[in-house]
Amino acid sequence: MILFIFFIKEKYLSIKPYKNSAILKKGFFGEELFCIMNYTDKFKFLCRNPLLQKGVREGILFKFLKISLFLVFFVSLFGQESIAQEQPPSIISGVTFQWEGPQPTTTSPANLVSVTVDEKVYNKISVPSRYELTRIGPNGHIQNRLVENGVVIVNGSDSPSWNANALSMFSSTNLNFIFESDGNGRNICSNFEATLISDTQVQTIFYDDIQAVNHDGIIAISTRSANSCIYIEVVGSEFYGGPEVVLGRFFARPGPSIVGPAFGPPAFGADYWRSGRVNANNGNIGIALFRLDQVAPLGSYITSIRYAGASVNHGDGKVFLIRAESTDLSVRKVANNPTPDYGDLIEFNIQAINNGTLNTTGVQVSDLLPSGFTFVSATASKGTYNQNTGIWNIGSFNYGDVENLIISVQVNPTGDYTNTAEISPNSNDPNLENNISIFRVRPINILAANDLTVNSAANNSNAGNAISNDLINNLPLNIDDVNITNVIPSNSLVTIDTNTGVITVGNVPSGTYTITYTICEVGTEPENSNCTSATITVLVQNQLIANDDSVIGSSNNTNIGNVFEDNGNGPDILNGEKVTIASVIIKEVTSSNPLVTIDVETGNIMVGDVPVGSYQIEYLICESGTDPTETNCSTATVTVEVRNFVIAKDDLVSATANNQNAGNVLEDNGNGPDTFNGVPLTINQITIESIESSDPQVTIDPSTGNISVGNVSSGIYTISYTICEAGTDPSETTCSTAIVTVEVLNIISAKDDLINTTSNNQNAGNVFNDNGNGPDTFNGIDLTISQVNISSVVPSNPEVTIDPTTGNILVGNVCSGRYTISYSICEAGTDPSETTCSTATVTVEVINVIAAKDDLIKTTSNNQNAGNVLEDNGNGPDTFNSIDLTISQVNISSVVPSKPEVTIDPTTGNILVGNVSSGKYTISYTICESGTDPKDTRCATANVTVEVHNLIVANDDVVNTASNNPNAGNVLEDNGNGPDTINGLELTLDQVSISSVVPSNPDVTIDPVTGNILVGNISSGSYEIQYTICEKGANPENCKAALVTVIVENETITLEAIDDIVQDVGGVSGAANLINILDNDLINGEPLNPEDVIISANGNKVINPVPFINSENSVEPKVVLNPDGSVDVASNTDPGTYVLVYSICASSDPDICDSATITVVVQVSTIVANDDIYGPFNGITGATFGNVLANDSIDGEPVKPTEVILNWLSGNPELTLNQDATITLAPNTPSGEYILIYNICDAKDPKNCSTAFVTVLAIGEVDLAIEKTSNAIKIWGSEVFDYFITVSNLGITDATNLIIEDLLPEGISFESQETQSSIPNFQVDFEQQGNKLIWRVSELPAKAVFEIKLSVLPDNIQGSRPLALINNVTVSAEELELNLENNSATDINAINPFFIPNVFTPNGNGFNDTFEIVGINRFEKNELVILNRFGDEIFRAENYRNNWDANGIVPGTYFYILRTVDRFGVNHDFKGWIQVVKK
Repeated sequence: MILFIFFIKEKYLSIKPYKNSAILKKGFFGEELFCIMNYTDKFKFLCRNPLLQKGVREGILFKFLKISLFLVFFVSLFGQESIAQEQPPSIISGVTFQWEGPQPTTTSPANLVSVTVDEKVYNKISVPSRYELTRIGPNGHIQNRLVENGVVIVNGSDSPSWNANALSMFSSTNLNFIFESDGNGRNICSNFEATLISDTQVQTIFYDDIQAVNHDGIIAISTRSANSCIYIEVVGSEFYGGPEVVLGRFFARPGPSIVGPAFGPPAFGADYWRSGRVNANNGNIGIALFRLDQVAPLGSYITSIRYAGASVNHGDGKVFLIRAESTDLSVRKVANNPTPDYGDLIEFNIQAINNGTLNTTGVQVSDLLPSGFTFVSATASKGTYNQNTGIWNIGSFNYGDVENLIISVQVNPTGDYTNTAEISPNSNDPNLENNISIFRVRPINILAANDLTVNSAANNSNAGNAISNDLINNLPLNIDDVNITNVIPSNSLVTIDTNTGVITVGNVPSGTYTITYTICEVGTEPENSNCTSATITVLVQNQLIANDDSVIGSSNNTNIGNVFEDNGNGPDILNGEKVTIASVIIKEVTSSNPLVTIDVETGNIMVGDVPVGSYQIEYLICESGTDPTETNCSTATVTVEVRNFVIAKDDLVSATANNQNAGNVLEDNGNGPDTFNGVPLTINQITIESIESSDPQVTIDPSTGNISVGNVSSGIYTISYTICEAGTDPSETTCSTAIVTVEVLNIISAKDDLINTTSNNQNAGNVFNDNGNGPDTFNGIDLTISQVNISSVVPSNPEVTIDPTTGNILVGNVCSGRYTISYSICEAGTDPSETTCSTATVTVEVINVIAAKDDLIKTTSNNQNAGNVLEDNGNGPDTFNSIDLTISQVNISSVVPSKPEVTIDPTTGNILVGNVSSGKYTISYTICESGTDPKDTRCATANVTVEVHNLIVANDDVVNTASNNPNAGNVLEDNGNGPDTINGLELTLDQVSISSVVPSNPDVTIDPVTGNILVGNISSGSYEIQYTICEKGANPENCKAALVTVIVENETITLEAIDDIVQDVGGVSGAANLINILDNDLINGEPLNPEDVIISANGNKVINPVPFINSENSVEPKVVLNPDGSVDVASNTDPGTYVLVYSICASSDPDICDSATITVVVQVSTIVANDDIYGPFNGITGATFGNVLANDSIDGEPVKPTEVILNWLSGNPELTLNQDATITLAPNTPSGEYILIYNICDAKDPKNCSTAFVTVLAIGEVDLAIEKTSNAIKIWGSEVFDYFITVSNLGITDATNLIIEDLLPEGISFESQETQSSIPNFQVDFEQQGNKLIWRVSELPAKAVFEIKLSVLPDNIQGSRPLALINNVTVSAEELELNLENNSATDINAINPFFIPNVFTPNGNGFNDTFEIVGINRFEKNELVILNRFGDEIFRAENYRNNWDANGIVPGTYFYILRTVDRFGVNHDFKGWIQVVKK
């Protein structure tokens, strides 16, 4: 995306393109912000605020006052006009808070010490420098308050002390010192667009100290009860000292209100943690945590934070930055002139910053100049810069320090112009991305585009290269150096390929063409800003060749050939391609006879009425389109030989047999007539000399040329004949042969037939006869079987077909229906056979007669074969062609019963009677002839009447039972006299209904739905019931009656209700289903079932909970008896004794009852958990100690473990609450204070609880330190040097299992090592793994030190640049260390090059003017001798200092001898040649 922003608002009008994607946004005050969104970096916004910037900005065009207008024109990568802001994620896991002691009351301070996230401790809170109430909210100053520990210290933001106290509040680590506001916010939570137009209140805190965005920073927002939405804008610069921009925007989103000192993660969709501390109103202090690098770009710098209410009532908290202890070093490099000319002096400014919270030492910046620059001078604000090693030694570097190094250089004409600065990393550096800064200088090159002339023919894809004589810095360039632009050809077919520079010539005529073009240097900024132009002249000369022609033709012929074609010597060509009339002009045609000439428009050769003979034509062709015209021509001669031509054309004739004049071969029979010199000939001009026929009855009359056809069959016949010019001498010298094809076709006509018949007819007709459409014919006459063959018979049914020997139609045993027969008749005797045929169709209609008769059937139900409808059931059987039919001849295609249980089996015709009531039923059915097509077309319908009568029997019953029996028996079953039946089988209520019940006592009756005998609550005795059963659905009614005798005998019931008492019921927790009063009550001496009795209290049946009576004889609704006999005690019931008298009565005899009393005793204990403080303990080893119950009590007495339930609530993960109430401090715990929260609850009353805090102090640690140095010695290839490594234990505890690791950098290799220490029996194990060196030490006592001397061998390096050596060593131990900053050390040095060049240019231009031996100072002594090619000494110097400038000698090749002695006294000799160039 590229965005152009036009911005006008009481400030400046400016236009500037922004790459990536961008959008115009607004800040809090309605000011427009240049907002750049980098879609490669999590869609983060950078918004530049013009109100925050000073001075004249880049790109300013105009300044207008009192104008409010902005125009935005942009093209979006995503095809949309705006891009929504993305809410960054907050931290929602792995968090604990460390506080300064417990918070005894809600008005006590809540001093935050640190925040631990995923085991990383953030304990450095950044203190703001200034505060500003940037915008007052809609309800004014009076709604704003500052509250410290529950006390309002400033009421109203218009107070003179407001700003100072607000700054103190935002600076304080006490999160119970807060800002409050009612009604000065707006409900805009999570609505980024609404923030642009909202008038919500805004507060801003400013930072003068460096606040870098790295991986070790958190922005935190606190609020009371975790229920306020806060909008945050982070303002700063993208780089140190840069213009202020809006770095990021986000919301701290609330969750539900939280009360009390709970600890836990944010609710779903919210950002606030429950901190475990409270504000003055007992609202939990919610803390939202966001990583700095999630809300602002990594490496940017924060200058202020805007804090705004995104809910109406907001605040109740603050915003602050908190960081981990770290040393974040950064380096930034710029040049004062990024596009200099060669030879210019420029300055590099290298800026080093300590962005972290800790001071550090031994800081170095490596900036070794590349080959494109020559060092001039360097100025450092601190430390020193070594131009040979490129090391800037800063040394100690405190938090917030900013140091600058300015290096002045001269730009060389060639070399590498990319300059890299790297600051030495620290082991505690959280952001390594800003440790390197790369700046590329782009010198302005001198381009020269030179004019060029090339010669070419047309259609040349590579006529040369446009840049072949173009130069860059007076040297040949290649296509990768430049872009070719603005190509303007005089002809679009003669142009330049801009990707390669190749000149292409298309299909153009000979002539002169020009191309102007521009070359621009690649990589300039802006692009194509260094350009030059030139012109190419292309001289095109095409090769035109006209070849002589020789043609033969007849007179009076306008086209006997074309001069461009190949007429014996090849075609005329232009650049190797065949000439066309479009590419040339025919000029100067000269003929030996004006009637034999060339058509200049086409090139065709024309012969008029001339005698036989030989003629010549000379012609000139010239290339078309040349300028000037007719400048590229060629001449040739055409020789024309004129002869007479006889041409016989092939003939195609169609005829019937016995035709004596089927056509004439001399005439046009499809291919044109036979010709004499192109004119249709006559029989007197030629003779027909040879006739050869494929059949003698098909031939040609040689005297006339007529074709005669005899009595032949249909077919194709051929005749070959030759005609020759008459009168020639010798004869038959001008002849032509052709072939006559004669197609003979006889006409056969077969007519369609229609036949009506019955089946089984072997002569239903003959297809040759007239069957409605006339007879079949042969050449229009009735044919006979001898003239044709019946070659194809295709019947729709093989039973209805044709006899191919006679033509008779045969009908077999088939169903009624329409049948078709397709047949073909073909002429007999044709070759090939069956070539003259005709096809027709015979349609045969067959009809059979079906008769169905009505039936009458009498039967009982459940009869699967009551008769068959096809048989004689009173009216005679069903028939097929008047004969009794069978089921195989018909389908029963339709059965329509009046009741589905009385129907017909369609597969057999049997009548089926199911389980139906007595009555008359009808069935309508249809039988259809089987096999007809379409189906069911020959059918007959009849009706079946079925009369059903069932036999019902009801038997008397005798039943013995007790009262209250809902199922004393069933009247339909066998109760002494057998069951009730239907048709002799036991019946069911599906078959009958009980239509009448007449009991002698209404409590002894029959359930008419089931037939069950019901006995109610009656006395013993004999009872009668008269009942009637009737068949269901019978018509007419079919019923029977019977008598039931019921004999009732009852037993005696005894009830016993027993008192209940329940002791020690917890009043705080309460209890559901405490007891059931029926559990110990009895019926007839046995435990009763709840359904055996009815529960009553206070004289009424218990249908709702009934309350007990307390000791004051008052109703207590919290203790109740439920209808099921259970007793409930509600939570928070007062202690006391509660009673209730209840009764139980027999369900079968409510007059039998008994009563009892239930007593419930409720108790509430006084439980107290007291805070504990333990320590200090050794955090390295850990410990298990104490008992949290030791000072806790219940009812004033010390707690016994069995009396309470112990619960862990929250706390630091280093502390564990054990089941026996002891505390375990985890091993390797850092020094510090740790908190654990627990409660104890009454074991009898689990909701009766008390909470306490446990504070544990841990101390003791190991602190290892390591240092490394090469003592800044000069390092040369192949010369061993030493590193010195010092390892110390600064701690108070012995360190064990130490590992020291040194990974040697590229360019050096291990030689040897030795260790030194004054520690008795000190042991070190050494191991080499390639370039990785490892020392292992089993124990290093506290305050002890040992040293390692490491000898290494550097490589010889090629070239003139030093090779940087950055060597890092680390130390670790088994014990946990809190201070890891001194566990690594880095030494930065370089291998210096030794390089003898083989060319130098002493031309006085200041570059390469002397013979410079790079690294000559490596040697303590040296002697240089220069010899010419003849061995003459021309120069000698001892302790040569790179000052020989070849003065007084001519350019050429010379030889050197260099003798040296190094610092170790070793001699070295070097010999070689040197080229002296003077230009």
